[in-house]
Amino acid sequence: MQQFSFIAVNTIITKALNETLGSSTPTQSALLNPALIQELNRINREFVRAPSTKGDNDHWSWMGQEEKIFPTFNATALDGAIAASAATFDVDSASNFPSSGRVWIETSKDAVDIVDFESVASSTVTVSTTSGDETVDIAHDDAAHVELLYALPSDFAQVVELFVDSIEYFSSKTGQLPIGRRYELRGGYILFPRDIGTRDVTLRYERGATDLDTGNESADLLLATQIPEDFMDYPVFKLMAYIQRNRRKSDWTTYLQLAENALDEALTYDLNYSDNYIYAD
Repeated sequence: MQQFSFIAVNTIITKALNETLGSSTPTQSALLNPALIQELNRINREFVRAPSTKGDNDHWSWMGQEEKIFPTFNATALDGAIAASAATFDVDSASNFPSSGRVWIETSKDAVDIVDFESVASSTVTVSTTSGDETVDIAHDDAAHVELLYALPSDFAQVVELFVDSIEYFSSKTGQLPIGRRYELRGGYILFPRDIGTRDVTLRYERGATDLDTGNESADLLLATQIPEDFMDYPVFKLMAYIQRNRRKSDWTTYLQLAENALDEALTYDLNYSDNYIYAD
């Protein structure tokens, strides 16, 4: 039985710099730690997705699957009409609302207005002002129907199975409110049919890549990638290609090809020996 351990960000960066520059202390801004951490974050994500994008597996054997069980809640309603772009709105009850999240408000013509919120105080909900978040698009009447969407886990990649009270539900991609035994993914949330009520949801999912670039350089350098030490050639060659490309060296394409070869070998190895892995904490 083979046990895997995983490579720290700093280990990959140091090796790639030493192999290309002969030093781990570059002066070019594109090769300083923040830029390299950002690039390695992309490399890690590409590696995690590789079985589904390049291989014959859905995921790396050591990534495994996770399960999350959570409740859904009864709908509520607006307590008072609101205008388009409203900064806050009141609901009849926000007792089941998380401290921040996402709701949908039904329009007078049965459309769905998705709204992100950043805080809740009693029954007053404050709309999120974060760039890219959903705001109140149109005016809504008093007593308009309001329901929560439910946040996906932070390490979510894709759904394997989803059950509501032990009944399997299936993905919908219509862009409309799902009906029957359907759900829809909206960004980092699950949208269920109208009046889902108080149910128990079991979500089985494949894990995605962790974020190696949190903006805290000293902490990020110590983070472990999701790339086993056995497959270290891939991220090192990939990062070397990035370094040489920024240095305008023609050999960057050679390193890129070496990285792709290393990835193909890793995918083949994992497909053939996946039953022999143990995840090392």
